[in-house]
Amino acid sequence: MPKQKEKNIIESIREVIRDELQPIKEEFTDKLDEVLISNDKIVKRLDTIETELVSIGSGLSRHDKDIENLKSRTGVIEKKVALLG
Repeated sequence: MPKQKEKNIIESIREVIRDELQPIKEEFTDKLDEVLISNDKIVKRLDTIETELVSIGSGLSRHDKDIENLKSRTGVIEKKVALLG
């Protein structure tokens, strides 16, 4: 009989602990949800920024090619003007 009494005491202690921990568990779950939602928003913004950076890089590359083309054309014109002058 003493073993059964010990089991009952242990089960009662477990139940009290469960009851006491439940609000903490729920609060933790709520906070975790907030953190995960916040992280999702951050990741989405980072994806947007990454896409914008790729677009900007592509535009800069085009501008660099245009500048090199204009430099080349300007050089040809300068040589022709020098020959005429």
